[in-house]
Amino acid sequence: NNWSTAANWSGDLRPTSNDDVVFDGTSVKNSAMDSAGLAILSFNASSTYTGSLSIANGNTLTVTGNWTYNAANFDAGTSTIKFTGNTATFTPGAVNYYNLEVAKPSSGSDLNISGTATTTNDLIISAANDDTNNINTGTVNVGRNVSITNANFGGGTATVNMNGSGSQSVSSSGGWLPNFSVNKSAGSTTIDSNVRVGGTLTVTAGELRHNAYTLQIDGGTTISSGGTFSDYATASSTIKFGSTITNNGTMILDGGGTSCGDFDYVLLRSTTDGTQRSWSGSGTFNIQDTDLKDMGATSGAV
Repeated sequence: NNWSTAANWSGDLRPTSNDDVVFDGTSVKNSAMDSAGLAILSFNASSTYTGSLSIANGNTLTVTGNWTYNAANFDAGTSTIKFTGNTATFTPGAVNYYNLEVAKPSSGSDLNISGTATTTNDLIISAANDDTNNINTGTVNVGRNVSITNANFGGGTATVNMNGSGSQSVSSSGGWLPNFSVNKSAGSTTIDSNVRVGGTLTVTAGELRHNAYTLQIDGGTTISSGGTFSDYATASSTIKFGSTITNNGTMILDGGGTSCGDFDYVLLRSTTDGTQRSWSGSGTFNIQDTDLKDMGATSGAV
């Protein structure tokens, strides 16, 4: 039952960008989104819908309002769900998505996540160039990469969690992330540009690698016993902390020098000059050829 066939819909009318699409117990038929460039107002698949929804590989479905998926069966293929329009709620359900794109068009247009969304590929943030746009509440698990393609994006209160089993990366054109975490069974996550985390940074398991860019963390930084934060700098690399640093895992900061007195590529700084950031934890600290300012520990300032 193809989405593009008008006879498959109530009133024999295929949904448009002005329509609310509902799948419920009135039908048990499967539905295939077979057309490219689909756009709807909102989407709701209730738990009473026992059919299966699939999206053709490479297709993008644009949603300007809310998305709620409480049905059991969903095949995202290699598709993209793209959120545009004003503030909306995303209730992802217990299914996997491929690409998720947040493309809010105007100031104050948030995407509020209810629960945990899982994307097996990329999270793309291409919202309007406005720092009042946010991703709030909930969690987005990302299987591959995160890219922020605008210069201003406000972050928010949600958590972007890197949990793919292979190599992953984060890049930004200037906008910043909400809370950010790494919780990987294998592989590493690499910071591939200047990146700002508007909330907290947590490395629960796996490795977060930073090198040759500026990483700013506005909230607290926590490295758990299974986590590693590393910076093997081969060029100037700056990490700015906006709050406390707790390391119960492994922190490796290597500025690339071979002896004392030579170049220190890694720079540790406070987000506010002159405001000391406190370090603590029972983990491993391997720090060499690193320039520290406004950093402190229980024994005093560093």
